[in-house]
Amino acid sequence: MVFGTEEPSLARADVLSCLWPDEEPGRARRRLTQLLYSLRMKIGEPGVFEVQREEIRKLPTGVSTDLEEYETALQNRSFQTCSALLRKGFASRAVGSVNRLHTDWIMAREAELRRKLRRQAERHWLECRLEEEWEGACVAAETLLDLAPFDESRLQQVLEARIKAGCAAEAEEAYRDFSARIQGTRWAPKEETKALLDAIQSVLSAPIDSKLGEAKQGPPEPPLLGRNEERSLLRRTLNRVPQKDLRAVLISGEAGIGKTRLIREALHGLPLDGRRVFSADSAELEKIIPLNPLIELFKGPEAGAALRQLDEPWRTVLFGVMPSHYPGEGSIPEAPHIQPGSVPRRLFEAFYQLLFSLVQEGPLILVLEDLQWADETTLSVLEFLIRRWDHGGIQLLFSLRAEEVRRNLILGRFLDNLRVQVDFLEVHLSDLDPPASEALIRHLAETPLEAENVSQLRSLAGGNPYFLIELTLEFLAGRLGPVVTPQDIIPIPVSIRQVLERRLSQLSPDAERVLGSLAVHSRPLELQGLARIVGLSGSKCLSALDQLHQFRLVSNRGADVLISHELVRQTVYQGLTASRKTWLHNRVGRHILRTRQTAPPDELAVHFHHAGASTEAKLYATEAADRAEASGAIPEALRFLRIAREHSDEPEAVADLIGRMGHLNYLYQNLEEAAPLLEFAAHRFRRQGNQARALRAEVERIDCLAQ
Repeated sequence: MVFGTEEPSLARADVLSCLWPDEEPGRARRRLTQLLYSLRMKIGEPGVFEVQREEIRKLPTGVSTDLEEYETALQNRSFQTCSALLRKGFASRAVGSVNRLHTDWIMAREAELRRKLRRQAERHWLECRLEEEWEGACVAAETLLDLAPFDESRLQQVLEARIKAGCAAEAEEAYRDFSARIQGTRWAPKEETKALLDAIQSVLSAPIDSKLGEAKQGPPEPPLLGRNEERSLLRRTLNRVPQKDLRAVLISGEAGIGKTRLIREALHGLPLDGRRVFSADSAELEKIIPLNPLIELFKGPEAGAALRQLDEPWRTVLFGVMPSHYPGEGSIPEAPHIQPGSVPRRLFEAFYQLLFSLVQEGPLILVLEDLQWADETTLSVLEFLIRRWDHGGIQLLFSLRAEEVRRNLILGRFLDNLRVQVDFLEVHLSDLDPPASEALIRHLAETPLEAENVSQLRSLAGGNPYFLIELTLEFLAGRLGPVVTPQDIIPIPVSIRQVLERRLSQLSPDAERVLGSLAVHSRPLELQGLARIVGLSGSKCLSALDQLHQFRLVSNRGADVLISHELVRQTVYQGLTASRKTWLHNRVGRHILRTRQTAPPDELAVHFHHAGASTEAKLYATEAADRAEASGAIPEALRFLRIAREHSDEPEAVADLIGRMGHLNYLYQNLEEAAPLLEFAAHRFRRQGNQARALRAEVERIDCLAQ
């Protein structure tokens, strides 16, 4: 009772009236005093409660309860955790109730906990519904139904939330579960419930015309994290049907940033509100086919039925463009002669008439993905419709890879004209912030990951959702290990490499040289030093950096510049030819020597090692190994000793380095590696007359073999 109350303390009078209501007051107080004393003796020190006059107060340390877990979950809106705890029952592990008043107290506390959960879930439902955040609304609605499993209004909330979250099958399952629970009560669904069921069936039976509606195979997709604001804005916009003009909405961002996922999430549930969605995506290799995106857009049966009802000459014109809708009476009409920059006006009018026919049945949303690969004729038709349309009811939703616009001047002009329209919205997607990135990584892992691994994966991917998912799956499959130094090579998945290499292929030669130098240097670098390493003038280097900033490949840290994230740096570095790597490592090493008073030997050793400068590589690698050994970093010391050994020819120096490597492996208990090194070193020391070192190496080798 002390720890089950909501207050920090419990009054003696409440305990007495609950546990011993029929006892004489003095006797009841003595029983309570004895009980408190007995509890203190059993619990011992430190105590978990204290008695202050007429109050029994719980102490802040010593006891944790699942009631605290419930309160924390309620505060964090983890409603499913709250429901699971309530299903266990409040005070359900007590031996048994003392009397009816004690039972009433338990039931009253449980009822209060349920009321608190219901109030929070109702508030969250209203907030999510207002913001069009249907995943959160699903959780709230399911919690409310869990609290009132026979309440049909709660079922209606679940049905609405699930269908608008894109889970029509789950909505149907919720209805079946409710029907099974209420069976035998002569229940018949209300009209509102029937309307929701009809809408669910229409969604489930609707033909799938594009990848936006395809069911995903394999494991379920992770939740859409870090995009609540963009999703809410997009849903609010699409729910507002234009009354006169044709509204255009553009979702832009780099490849893998989540444009398709955001569009799919925003479109969930719109059919319930009377919106019809036609969608298509463009492909780079199909760009040579005139009007291909529009043909894909209107390939469905609804568009075909509207086309066949058009008046002439519009019907014949469109049959020539989209022969799949031709009913088969006679030969297929000849397609209009289309050349870039020369398109018959009647073709524009034909598409206008088709849209006018379709919009008579209700509002339309036309989704065209990957607009950067649309052909010139398609862009001309779209611009004609945007400028001429005055019937309302239509919204165009485009997605676009922003970095591809530089390749396509016609697309650039189309976008310039699009952005000056009165009713235009552009949503640009950037990288996920660190909390959302880490949440996505943790969601993909079945077991908790170390914070260091999560941080490394986030640093590698730079907040791009596609990269985060691919790299995390590689890590979980054991194909991606830890990156210890900037020179470690990581295996980049082919899917990610293709995306990055396409972006890199658009760079100017100067930008490529600058990016290569930054990849080799691997640390922030000031403009003057960068220009000196690359061999460019300051103005040319600055122009190259402007392009790299535009492509989001570099960022600034104060006055210094560095590559935006490690995945880009690795891709650039691995793409350099061996000759360019050698040349750049040498330039970077000389730059560090020239500009730093206390040049770090570890950096110099690595750069001169890859540059093939043996004298410098051996000198700085030995110094770096000495420092690492002095600080106890034995694996680091071994790494630099191997570099020094690779660049050493003198027999005495080779023997000394191998002896040190064997000794450090022995100390680090790498016994299988230590034994042959120590044997080789002992042999060399004897030949050189250094019997003391030979004996020490032999003793350590024998101990390795013994272990």
